[in-house]
Amino acid sequence: MKRTPGTCFLIMAIIAAGVLFLDITSCQKNCCTIGFVVATDSVSAITDTTARCGGTIASDDEDTVLSRGVCWSMQRSPTIKDPKTTDSIGKGKFSSEMTKLMPNTRYYVRAYVTNKKGEAYGDEKSFKTNVGPVFTIGKSYGGGIIFHIDSTGVNGLIAAKTDEKNAAWGCSGVLIPGPDSTGQFNTLMINYACKQPDIAAWICTQVSSGNYKDWFLPSKDELNLLFLQKHVVGGLTNGIYWSSTQGDKDSAWGIDFSNGSQEKRNKDSLFHVRAVRSF
Repeated sequence: MKRTPGTCFLIMAIIAAGVLFLDITSCQKNCCTIGFVVATDSVSAITDTTARCGGTIASDDEDTVLSRGVCWSMQRSPTIKDPKTTDSIGKGKFSSEMTKLMPNTRYYVRAYVTNKKGEAYGDEKSFKTNVGPVFTIGKSYGGGIIFHIDSTGVNGLIAAKTDEKNAAWGCSGVLIPGPDSTGQFNTLMINYACKQPDIAAWICTQVSSGNYKDWFLPSKDELNLLFLQKHVVGGLTNGIYWSSTQGDKDSAWGIDFSNGSQEKRNKDSLFHVRAVRSF
């Protein structure tokens, strides 16, 4: 077989019923320069936000595989700078799940391998995700009520259907490192640093509505989004609700749901708590 410059071939022999079959797959130009050849599998198990793909890594070189997986993009020739999976190291066949894809979208995917010499890619495959569900504000979904949808149209925030018991923010006099980010991160940091029982952030992590276990205390900005949709979500009172955003060592931010005012209050105060989760 003739080999053109810069091209290599992965030849896999499969013996079945005494017959030898050769599967010859062309791979990209740089596959031979680092001592590996890579083949990309066909894409399968396609949904609106996930799909499966994998590949085969082959080489006579003794160099160690540092990483392998698949990378994908909405543009052709994806690289490891794009979204990717990282699977167990080594040669041979592997399979990966691509997640957080956009519904009804064309993607391009390649298997990849890296070693100390660089990186190599397999042949490119293309697939299109399925059309996903239509999300709307006020829709029951994911264990609660959708109150925010971001610019992608497929990600947003869900509020639990009922309040939890009133609680303190907790750890007055202690400056918790980190709680000025997303509610999910804030909640993690509060519960890590503050061991006071039955505080607002901890209570939210115990919610299991819809059998989901990833509820959190919303940040100030996320809580404000909830205030703007309070009549759609329902069940929210005209009192102060805690956010997970810290003010200082003695205070944290809450929002008065009677008028939307954002106020720093003492961490020991008992206020309303409504858990949220993202989708």
